[in-house]
Amino acid sequence: MIDLNQAYKLNLLIDSLIAQREECISLACKCTASYDKVGSGSGNASQDKLLCKIADLQREIDDEIDKLVDVKRRIDDAIKQIGDPQLRAVLVLRYLCYKKWDEIADIMHYSYRHTMRLHNQALKRLQDVT
Repeated sequence: MIDLNQAYKLNLLIDSLIAQREECISLACKCTASYDKVGSGSGNASQDKLLCKIADLQREIDDEIDKLVDVKRRIDDAIKQIGDPQLRAVLVLRYLCYKKWDEIADIMHYSYRHTMRLHNQALKRLQDVT
């Protein structure tokens, strides 16, 4: 059976990489240029390292986003195999939109308990079709 939480985990990883990249950008903006050798064309080595790190992080973020899109597509394909729209909605809201259970209940106009029952039914159906 497909790991429905895999997309959420990848999304958290992407968020942490973006935060790391933003911190590097902030540090790069704090670096001051060296004016010792005006016109020599030599840049600040620490700033150059930070810019390389930022570029490396961006490539890593892009790779993880590609993985996330693929995982979401596989999860969505599996969910689409379930015939009942209510059950599909619960799974989409939870595993593709990352909604909390109380949010899902509010969106669907169900009690929290009924939402959990629908989720259990959806997981059983998903297990049957995959």
